[in-house]
Amino acid sequence: MGGFCFGRGRLLKLAGLEYNRNMKSTPEKISNLLILVIALLFTAYPATGAQFVKPSTSGNTIVSGEGLRNVYAAGGNVTVTSDVSGDLLAAGGNVIIQGNIEQDLMAAGGTVVVNKTVGGNLRIGGGNVTIAGPVRGDVLIGGGNVTLARTAEISGDLVVGGGNVVIESPVAGMARVGGGTVTINSRVGGEVFVAADQHLTFGRESVIPGKITYKGKKEAVVQTGAQISSIDFQKISREHGKAPFAIGGKIIWTIGLVIAGLLLLRFFPRRVSLAIDKALDRPWLNLGIGLALVIVLPVTAVLLLATVIGFYAALIIFSWLVVVYLVMNVIASIFLGVLILKWLKKYSTLRWTALVTGAVLLMLLKFIPVIGFLAGAILWLIVFGAALRLVKEHIITEEINEQ
Repeated sequence: MGGFCFGRGRLLKLAGLEYNRNMKSTPEKISNLLILVIALLFTAYPATGAQFVKPSTSGNTIVSGEGLRNVYAAGGNVTVTSDVSGDLLAAGGNVIIQGNIEQDLMAAGGTVVVNKTVGGNLRIGGGNVTIAGPVRGDVLIGGGNVTLARTAEISGDLVVGGGNVVIESPVAGMARVGGGTVTINSRVGGEVFVAADQHLTFGRESVIPGKITYKGKKEAVVQTGAQISSIDFQKISREHGKAPFAIGGKIIWTIGLVIAGLLLLRFFPRRVSLAIDKALDRPWLNLGIGLALVIVLPVTAVLLLATVIGFYAALIIFSWLVVVYLVMNVIASIFLGVLILKWLKKYSTLRWTALVTGAVLLMLLKFIPVIGFLAGAILWLIVFGAALRLVKEHIITEEINEQ
């Protein structure tokens, strides 16, 4: 892949970005920490004139204008209305692509819609994903509900994982699909491999001359008119023997989460309260910020590992990410508990009841395929983004005091 994603042996490419100290006067915009990390990343790699588009005071981001190349955008809602001659990375609550992307596109959000042409490869993760424009390269998608419309012609290979997957666009290469329910109603030029937990349907407009391998609980439904080769059906059943171990592991994890949460509430009640308040304030903006940094930090560490000077910095980043992951799991549990108690109108102040409520609900969510994972990931990213906003505000306050 020629841009910011790994793909088929091509090395990740990221462009240069200049840090502007005037950004400290806009506390509602993207975290200074994020800007500094991106600046570090881009100075460690050959610059090609990238542009970082920050959210407005409302938390939303609009990418517009002429001469855009290698754009990185994050915010509560990200809308791209102009063409981008290079790569585009976008993260937010809702991401809408209304401009042509000449090279690669990587996007993540609660809802992601691509209405125009992508000249390179496409990588998307989201709750609801819709592709309605042609893609000239390969496509990799993970989401809750994934739809590839008839207008979304795929010139390369397709890899999709989701709860509900509908493929109506023609695919020139092979297709590998995993999901709860899968519907294929188009032409696929290469081999097709499907793993469906519930059922697989080949629509009447399906044309698949290549090999079809299907793993599922029941045989596929082939509608009248479908032109497909024979299906190699491999029946699967739930592995009941592993269920007790899976349940036991989740219970042990949840108990550990509650114990850690009680310690945080006991020794750092004010900081936990500030994090929850910030998470409740503009949650979609928090999600966008969290997504952006989650994408950037591991890439930064990987690139730093390639240099002698950056080796130790990369180790520090990886270690920090492990600690952040564990702490944010605890905060996400408390945040979910607060949301539920507020909805039930039984919330008065931050107490252990919110922690236990959220931890138990998170445990139950893990038993729901795909959707449970996405819900947990969204909660985690919201509190992570909130923590980054707190860090930024702390930095700004210290700079003002020093002046």
